[in-house]
Amino acid sequence: MFLTPSSAPFRPTIKTEATLTVDGLLGVITDSIELSDSGLTAFEGAPTENSIRWVLHGPLAAVDGSCDGLDWSTAPAHDAGAIEVYEDGTFTTPAVAVTDEGCYTYTEQLAATAISDTTVTEPGEAAETVLFVPDRPVPPDPDPDPTPAPDDGDLPYTGSQSLRLLGAGLLAVLAGAMLLALSRRRESGAPR
Repeated sequence: MFLTPSSAPFRPTIKTEATLTVDGLLGVITDSIELSDSGLTAFEGAPTENSIRWVLHGPLAAVDGSCDGLDWSTAPAHDAGAIEVYEDGTFTTPAVAVTDEGCYTYTEQLAATAISDTTVTEPGEAAETVLFVPDRPVPPDPDPDPTPAPDDGDLPYTGSQSLRLLGAGLLAVLAGAMLLALSRRRESGAPR
């Protein structure tokens, strides 16, 4: 006997939780999917396999730093896939890398079987939605009270004023030579 989906005895449920890991400018998102009451292998002759189709939607721009209340009807599909399932349990989507800042959300769908209804999750549910903000390097704050550059006149001699000293030394030698020359001139002009 074939049961239509509306009269199916099994009504599967899917509970999910998205996880975001941020590493610098890269985000990695996965979704943990808990499937129950699928009817898989529930009795002799029951279906033995099904698949959960998943879609990661986004990014959408956050509003005031939140993904709550966004209209996901126009969100692009960032990635999609399917997970084969053979019984109730917890399954994880493959890791999906993201680089664009914004809100991302998952949807999942379990196909109907002869003994179970289809199950679809809605986009934007809090547990299925994450906000990716890359960790951008923050430049250091400028020193609010920088030390002013020293004025040459306020510094003691440290050996860095060699041209001034050389000029002063030459001036002293010239002055000494002139004094010596004047004193010899006086000596040579004086009677003996």
